[in-house]
Amino acid sequence: MKRAHTSLIGNTLMVVGLVLSISSLLIALLSQAEESILTESWATGSVLGIFLGAFFWLMGAQLSGREKVCEKYYLLRFHQRHPHRRRHS
Repeated sequence: MKRAHTSLIGNTLMVVGLVLSISSLLIALLSQAEESILTESWATGSVLGIFLGAFFWLMGAQLSGREKVCEKYYLLRFHQRHPHRRRHS
């Protein structure tokens, strides 16, 4: 049951990070509009929100075990099997 709870917490943190990053990005874009009601401090705070969202995303990926997705890419698998084979032109 511990693994299920850890996976659930990790997925929740990934969702929170995604929502925080996207909403902060939208606030940053809206604050640059010509007649915006958002002040310059909102734009500065939204940059911090983007980085916090990325941090939560990475923390959630670490908890839920999704940081190992890169092992599924073909090039990484190919170069691990044949490390000395290279094409010369």
